[in-house]
Amino acid sequence: MVACVIDTSRVLIFFPLSPPTAMRSAGMPWRAGGNLAITLINRLGAAGEPLPACAWLISPWTDLTMSGTTLETKDAVDPIIHKGYLDELADAYVPRSVDRKNPLISPLFADLRGFPPTLIQVGSAETLLSDAVRFAAAVGSSDVDVTLEIWPHMIHAWPLWNAKLEDGRRALTKAGEFIRAQGQRL
Repeated sequence: MVACVIDTSRVLIFFPLSPPTAMRSAGMPWRAGGNLAITLINRLGAAGEPLPACAWLISPWTDLTMSGTTLETKDAVDPIIHKGYLDELADAYVPRSVDRKNPLISPLFADLRGFPPTLIQVGSAETLLSDAVRFAAAVGSSDVDVTLEIWPHMIHAWPLWNAKLEDGRRALTKAGEFIRAQGQRL
């Protein structure tokens, strides 16, 4: 995945978006997609490229050192994502011999100064709750505007079930409001 992020950032640098397009874009990555999005934004910033106007992250997996407390405490509650599964994914992605605190692997440990305004949505019943909370704290302590929404009783990536789940629709509505507000700041 690290090579993928680096290659993706090189492609975006080689074929840059026009500033209005780049500045108005926003994404909806969740879990590992959140990890990739955060890393890509950091790589673009380091290269001096335009950043998106904002970042919208759902249940981001930001720490592949697997040190978040809710990986254990919410494991029996979250029916979708379990610590054992995440351990397998982390091992498949990065050998244990590699330092998983590397910001390209675990963006929780990245320098987040200059990161765009960020909305993080996570459920209170998720194994990745502590990843989201700690990432929000890291972004906020880097003087970045961050909004953390912890949705009661929601499980991993609940907005994806918006067709049948009222809270999913509400989460998408709130995200739309956030993205529109960021776009109006331009």
